[in-house]
Amino acid sequence: LSLERFELSVLEASRHFYDISVDDLAYWRTRGLRNGRWLPPLADSAGALADGVPSYDIGFIGNLFMPNNVEAVEWLVKRVLPQVREQLPGATALIAGSKPVASLHALIGADPLTELRADVSDPAAVFRAARVLVNPMLHGSGVALKSRDMLGSGRDLVSTSQGVTGLPPL
Repeated sequence: LSLERFELSVLEASRHFYDISVDDLAYWRTRGLRNGRWLPPLADSAGALADGVPSYDIGFIGNLFMPNNVEAVEWLVKRVLPQVREQLPGATALIAGSKPVASLHALIGADPLTELRADVSDPAAVFRAARVLVNPMLHGSGVALKSRDMLGSGRDLVSTSQGVTGLPPL
């Protein structure tokens, strides 16, 4: 579709451009662009945490229909949670997100220690409900906005390296 060539021509003709991904900005610099600036994404942390004890040990929120998110949740439930439960028997998990596919309904429904919440209207409620938030992404690109939001929640975050793509190193 020649989109990259078009994007490059627009960026070259611009006095300045801003990118929220440090990885994408580095890519454009390898293409010779020096007019780019990093624009840090802001997390919406208003009301993310409240007093009280979380009711779940682990929490994930994201859409539950895109193939990369479905794959990540399947990996979390099938491979990671069993290992967590070897160390912490009875560890509970909350998986929340929009439009969960049938395979996730079945997988999560078969695990009595994991709850599925479909189409949540308040992501902060999921942040408050979990002691530790996870981003188990295995594939994807751009800035991991869900990780940015999770970091802004004040909860601990455990992520794959893919899950923090585009965010600056700490």
